[in-house]
Amino acid sequence: MNAFESRKAESQYWFNKSSDLRAAAAALWISTDDDVASKIVNDCGLGTGFSMAVATPPVFHMLCGMAMELAFKALTVERAETVNESTHDLLQLVASTGLSYTLAERDLLKVLSHDIVWTGRYPTPKKESQMTDYKDLVRKTLFDRVPMGTMTALRRNDALGWASFDSLWSKASHEYYRIKA
Repeated sequence: MNAFESRKAESQYWFNKSSDLRAAAAALWISTDDDVASKIVNDCGLGTGFSMAVATPPVFHMLCGMAMELAFKALTVERAETVNESTHDLLQLVASTGLSYTLAERDLLKVLSHDIVWTGRYPTPKKESQMTDYKDLVRKTLFDRVPMGTMTALRRNDALGWASFDSLWSKASHEYYRIKA
């Protein structure tokens, strides 16, 4: 077996890449701390007014989604099943792993699927309907409705911050090491 086929068939390569992407997501998450962000902006010459808190969330989510994708694919490879390399649909991938996620966690996986495909990389998806679906999903999942007098406003929640992502990833990681043993 050549190096290409070996890497494709060995689940540890898939899982290690998932772990690397998780670490990169962690670095982005930390970069939004005011002191850290200020140092990055200054040291890298990103310019006055550049905001890590504005710039990094879509990329953070993309890396989280990619880490989940590769964790699910590592599980599939470890079970000696064929990996569907052409999909980034995390719900489709998790269905083949035997893992169980709550409805709220499944909604986060839906958001991350969009983030892998386009929101972390491009200003728009290929179809306008994808943007509309994403906005509706984000509004439902990543925002809370809060009363403001006689009206209701949306306030961003932390449903897809480091802790929630780490919980999603840890579930896949624990399952991976359970079946690997």
